[in-house]
Amino acid sequence: MSRIIIEYLLPILLPFAVYFAWRAYAVRRAEKAGAEPPDFTKGTLFWLTVIAFVLLVASLAYTALTTGTPPGTGVYHPPRLEGDRIIPGHFK
Repeated sequence: MSRIIIEYLLPILLPFAVYFAWRAYAVRRAEKAGAEPPDFTKGTLFWLTVIAFVLLVASLAYTALTTGTPPGTGVYHPPRLEGDRIIPGHFK
């Protein structure tokens, strides 16, 4: 479950969380100073989605490049059924 959160949900939700936290801070700061709050309507959703997609692709590429067994080291044994248990596939 933590792998799903780290690889998929965090890269997608992180840009939106940072943006909304910064937006709340900017509005509070403007109200405190008695100024007009900044305008947040110019393309922010599009760019947040682009950033989220780039972070997702980067996290998946990082995971693919840094995990697993190096090529040529070991023999793959596919999953098999022994009695009533499923033995998962593995390298030896």
